[in-house]
Amino acid sequence: QSTRKSINVPGLYLFGSVGSGKSLLMDLFYSHACSALPTLPARRVHFHEFMLKMHQSIHAFKHSPQGGTHGAVQAVGASLARESRLLCLDELQISDIADAAILCQLFQGMWDEGCC
Repeated sequence: QSTRKSINVPGLYLFGSVGSGKSLLMDLFYSHACSALPTLPARRVHFHEFMLKMHQSIHAFKHSPQGGTHGAVQAVGASLARESRLLCLDELQISDIADAAILCQLFQGMWDEGCC
């Protein structure tokens, strides 16, 4: 059982048909957040590009001297949390069960680092 205090942080998931302005809203939010909080490490990336980078990072961690197969995904998530406190994923679509499992562990690693 976790000893961390549970904090409800509002989040947002946008959905709609093609051309309805989802990416535009993300761009506006990201731009405003970066302007309002210039010291906040932030990243905006297309989901497929993000997952390719995560797969590469997990592979690299597993083959590094400090790496191994156990905990590799959460370690990459912790590293990502140190790099980006705000993560905006555009065009998020999960169609692979392996990616869903990776995201679960990846986000857990980020949350363990204090990302909300």
